[in-house]
Amino acid sequence: MRVEPKSERGVVSSAIRNAGQTLHWLGRRFGRAERGHVTRRVWEIWREGGASLVRDYMLSERAAARREARYQRWRREVEPGLLTAEAVSNELVARGPRFSIIVPAFNTPAVMLRACVESVLAQTYPKWTLLLIDDGSTQAETTAALHECARRDDRIAVIRRPRQGGVAAATEEGLLAAEGEFIALLDHDDELSPHALAAMAKRIAEQHDLDLLFSDEDKTDEQGRRHTPVFKPAFSPHHLFTSNYLCHLLVVRTALMRDVGGMRGEYNGAQDYDLVLRCAERTRHIAHVPLVLYHWRTHAQSTSGAGRAKPWAAEAGRRALRDAMQRRGLDAAVEHSPFLLSYRVRPKVTCDDQADVVRTNDDGSLDPSVLRAGLAGRASRWALVLSPQIVDFGPHDTQRLIEAAKMPDAGPVGGVIVTRGGLIDDAGWLVDDRGILRGRYRGAGAAEPGVGWSLRLPRNVSIVGPQCLLAERSPLLGVLERGGGEPWWIALARAMRAEGRIAQIVGEVQVRRRGGMSEPPVLRATDWRDDLLSENLAWVEPAYAPHGDAGLPDASRDESEVREAPCAASPV
Repeated sequence: MRVEPKSERGVVSSAIRNAGQTLHWLGRRFGRAERGHVTRRVWEIWREGGASLVRDYMLSERAAARREARYQRWRREVEPGLLTAEAVSNELVARGPRFSIIVPAFNTPAVMLRACVESVLAQTYPKWTLLLIDDGSTQAETTAALHECARRDDRIAVIRRPRQGGVAAATEEGLLAAEGEFIALLDHDDELSPHALAAMAKRIAEQHDLDLLFSDEDKTDEQGRRHTPVFKPAFSPHHLFTSNYLCHLLVVRTALMRDVGGMRGEYNGAQDYDLVLRCAERTRHIAHVPLVLYHWRTHAQSTSGAGRAKPWAAEAGRRALRDAMQRRGLDAAVEHSPFLLSYRVRPKVTCDDQADVVRTNDDGSLDPSVLRAGLAGRASRWALVLSPQIVDFGPHDTQRLIEAAKMPDAGPVGGVIVTRGGLIDDAGWLVDDRGILRGRYRGAGAAEPGVGWSLRLPRNVSIVGPQCLLAERSPLLGVLERGGGEPWWIALARAMRAEGRIAQIVGEVQVRRRGGMSEPPVLRATDWRDDLLSENLAWVEPAYAPHGDAGLPDASRDESEVREAPCAASPV
């Protein structure tokens, strides 16, 4: 049956209880000032989304604190070895690309600007030029710091704009002057890891046709302390249609960036999101470099520290995504989601978008004759496959799955399966480097919002499980009739991936199954490595895999958190 929402009174009680526990923890660790910050934040969220969103936020904050301690340990025990492997050889310097690093600056505090430039000067890879674009700064401190930085190295140039035009206009000024094969985008108050350009150059040397690269990132406070990592999946197009998860560090081939028209001023606040969406339309030669190479500074005016201080940025992102859907010819509404800087794309569902419900056998197998017949002799375009353990499925859920299935390059889609005991049984599967299926969020609490709220929004996975799956009837029937000894739902994901169509889980579709946890499936064919999603399994929350094998225990879930309905990191 469906997961019934708690009564408002129950949700309020849960939110108050979690708020009290979180404030107690913060009070012990940070004192009264931090409690005041959280209280203000909770009030903002309450006004925007009510008690349910407050509950999610408070659970998320508590779990984020636990993961923060794990990240600091990972930094001490694992990261140094990973970065050591990025040593720069003479051959790499000789054959590697040249980077033009573009840094728009406007009235930047001198201390932040100097730290930003210092991080570039500290690069172990030497083939770079740094273009500091003074976007009409009016503060003498900033102007003096810019020219002071330029005197430190011949590879640094300052380009002065007569008046402020915004980040997009300043970046365009840098693009006109860029001579490197690749553009690296760096904000004026952020910093690069010393190995950032070396890691990018090494990846480009391994795959010469790459047009766009992005890395993992974390945040750094005003005292230089690193925190709140964002470990990302490889390029996942439907994930990109919910938010700009690529973010930093972003490296773009100069020719491609010029070809798509560079950054556009009408999207200031989300100019990088608009750029990435347009680049993704021209190329699929996109790579994720799974290292923390970018440190996003948090302070009062930054999006990282106070994202709600820039609501116009969220609206600019919505417009950029809406325009991207129009360029793709998709008739869809683009809405703000309840979560910071993220969106929902809702393709138009017509009367032709009907779905027939097909039940699997008790063992999960599916009879092709049942699928072929349709309902009352009429075969609809879509087939909704449900296991016997799923006893109810509402029309709203069906519509959301169909909307996701109508997205560009969409493969099978499914929902989140929750046990009667309140644990996630199936939220999609990843295929790792060894051909082993990993259950994403399997065993976590049903209230889990996911990293970056990924369990509340559509996201890409390798495979959708057999308990709740919607797909077009024709490819599904073709897989069933071919057979081959592999489970039909794995064969379907593999066949559709070969056509460039990618599986999704729609987080807001959440249904209960009768009984407890199901038996985890086994991927019998071990020759399939999912290059799209398994490049950095650190995104499988909350484990920092595959690096966890290098010194940290497997922390795919904390037993103490499971019964407490754990949550992932706060929204990024």
